Order: sequence, then structure tokens, then C-alpha cells
Amino acid sequence: MCPQAAGRELLARLGPTAGRAPDEPAPLALFDRLDPRTIVLAGKADDAPAILIERFSGKLQHVRPRRDQLAETVTAMVRLAFPAHPGVGNGCCGQTAVRYALAMTGGSGHKGKGPGRRGTSYDVARIAGVSQSAVSRAFRPGASVAPDTRERIYAAAKTVGYRPNALAEALITRRSNMVAVVISNLTNLYYPEVLAELTLCLSGRGMRVLLFALKAESDIDHVLDQIWRYQVDGAIVAARLSAAQLGAFAEQGVPIILYNRTSEQATVSSVCCEFAAGERELVDRLVAGGARRFAIIGGPEDSAVGEARVAGALARLASAGFGDVPVARGDFSYESGRRAALALLAGERFDALIAANDVMALGAMDAARLELGLAVPADLSVVGFDGVAPALWRSYQLTTVRQPVRRMTAAAVEMLAERIADPSIGVERRVFSGDLIEGTTIRR
Repeated sequence: MCPQAAGRELLARLGPTAGRAPDEPAPLALFDRLDPRTIVLAGKADDAPAILIERFSGKLQHVRPRRDQLAETVTAMVRLAFPAHPGVGNGCCGQTAVRYALAMTGGSGHKGKGPGRRGTSYDVARIAGVSQSAVSRAFRPGASVAPDTRERIYAAAKTVGYRPNALAEALITRRSNMVAVVISNLTNLYYPEVLAELTLCLSGRGMRVLLFALKAESDIDHVLDQIWRYQVDGAIVAARLSAAQLGAFAEQGVPIILYNRTSEQATVSSVCCEFAAGERELVDRLVAGGARRFAIIGGPEDSAVGEARVAGALARLASAGFGDVPVARGDFSYESGRRAALALLAGERFDALIAANDVMALGAMDAARLELGLAVPADLSVVGFDGVAPALWRSYQLTTVRQPVRRMTAAAVEMLAERIADPSIGVERRVFSGDLIEGTTIRR
């Protein structure tokens, strides 16, 4: 069948829509503004839906369809023109295509010739004398484009007011360029720093963060469905995952990196700080300073990080001959550290408090000094973990272990990007040592 005949057959399949007012343009009338040859030839390209939508939108210069008319037409166009196209098969050409077409026409269904008209990649390619694929590469971080070609494309884009459309790129590449970042307990001052570093690293690779914040690590099930709906390219998760939850990521084809977590499953990559080594250094400093009676302020029991730190401290204390160490629970917040310290010190005296993070350690210090009249470190030594900025303030100068956030986040992003590009890369675990920060909260 010749291209013209195939195009006419496709147009006939659209047909008029029942219930349409007589004076309203039918989808067929709008769609007929495309050259049938364009319809057929576009169908042979990997980026067929995006090409066809863009060309279609460019034909609306003299038509003012309502938003619902345009959406209906584009949806029919994509689904009928390319029923076997991989983009249609995985669902990314449904509402995504509609949103893209609306964006191409200024968001209201009209694309005029006046100042409000926004140029397309086709316009840029024509003016710059390059292909549309070259235009796409010029705006893609890390893509290979000759410097003079890139400058020519940028100049053409500025002339016509073109800006890359993320939805269009998703249609073509079948990637959202979004990474899900799952973090629990944002009250912990450590995680905002981690989030900032992750955002910088991912942005440098042309990817964007889609943040999912958990009140508790056990809430992870509630966000998994949302993650799948956004069709993210990968995920960095700072929460405990079960074998079934890890399996769900594999089933969805979403690469995952565990941040500051490890898993007994041998199928997941991770980046983690060596908690046991850090706790060992802190306990050794406390024992060297004369501490003999210890108590621990731990995090929630469903926190993998908190439990790892508590376990590291208890193991080192046991090896030094100190057993039966009480553990009070907090939620990593300042107030929970304060309450835990008051509860521990209400009926017994301790030489040292070991907190699972810095923020709880600061709460414990203030409870001891301001409410119980104890001197730190003369009466009570206090240590934490993380190395957050407030812990180093002159009013605290906490002895703690600083996690190498910048190196850990860079490693997590690098590992994830590699697995997005090549899912066959095997499991990798990177472990980083923390740095002991010698404060003034341990008796010497």
C-alpha cells in the first residue's frame, strides 16, 4: 500500500465522534491537516509519536480547538497510528502525549503566529541546518555535539523561543529522567544535607529528584505504588526494604541503590558508612576517659541505621567488659533525645550517654546541663554520630563521627547512573569510613 493510501485509511479509522456539536471541528478534520505521507513515514521512526505530535501541533495555527478536543484528537492519533509502538505499549504515550501536545500549543489548544508562539525542535533544526536529533543532543547533558554546532543550535533556539520539553524527551527516549529518593525522618538534620548533595549530583547528570518522605521506615509500602506511577528511571532509598519490596523494584525494572543501608539480599547495591568502626572509636575514647557506667539513646526499632549503631556500641562495650547497658528509645529528634536523657538519669547516674545521632545527643546535653544541673563532660560524657553542623557549634562542640556525605552521595548517584544505562551491571557495595570529630564532650 502506498503512503498516501495508508494515510487515508488511518484517517478513516478515526471517523467523526458521536455527540459532537455541528459547528465543532471533528478529530478527523484536525488530523486531516497532516500530510498522509508524514503519518506513514513517521511511523517508521523510534520517536514516531513525538514527531507526529509535534508536526500535528504545528498544523493548528489557524484552528482554535478546545482543550478537550485537542486531547481527544491527540490520544486517538497516537493510539491508532502506532498501536504496536513500544511507547504506546508501556503507557507513556497516553496522557503524556496529550500534555505534550497541549504544551506545544501554548497550553490552551491554540498555537498562533504572534509573539506567543513557541518554536519547536523542528524550527530550530531548520534554522540551524541540523537534524532534530542533533537539537535533542545539544540540550542533553553529556551528549556529544561539536561546540560550533551546539552554539548554532542555541542561537536558533533563542531566535524562535524554543525550550526543550521534558515530556517530549520522555516520549522519544522512553526515560523520565526522574530518580525517586526515599528518605525517612526528615527531622534528622543529616538527611537535608544528604538530599541537597543528591540533588546537585543528579542535576549534573540531567536528572531530577522525586522525593518521597517517610514518617517511619515501615511506611515504605505506602509509597511504592506512587513510585511506579511516575515511571522513574531509578531509585535511591534510605529506608529498610524487605525481600518482597526489593523484588518489586526488580519486577518493575527500576534500578535501586540503598543509601546508608545494607541488605541480606545479595541482589541489591548499596552505599554505607561503617557504623561499627565509628562506634568502636567513640566507645574507646569514653573508656579511656574513665567512663564505666554507660547508657545508650537509640532510634526507632524499625530504623536500620539506628539499630546498626546501637548494635555497634553494645558490641564494643561487651568486648570491653561492660554488659547490661540500658537503651532508651528516641526518634532521632532533639526533643526525643532530651526526654530519653531525663528518663535514664532520673533514677541512676551514668558516666556516659551514647546517642545514635547528633540531634538526640544535643537534646541529651541540654537536658543534663539545663534541667539536671550536670556539667558536660565533668559529670557526664555525651557522644553522637553524623557530624551535623549544629553539633560543632561552640555551645556544644560534640564529640561525634562525621559521615562523608559528599563522597557517599556521589558514589550512590554514579552507581545508579551506571545501572540505568546498563541494567546488566552486577551488585556492588561501597563502604565508607567516618571521621572522628574530637569535641569537648568526653571527660579526659
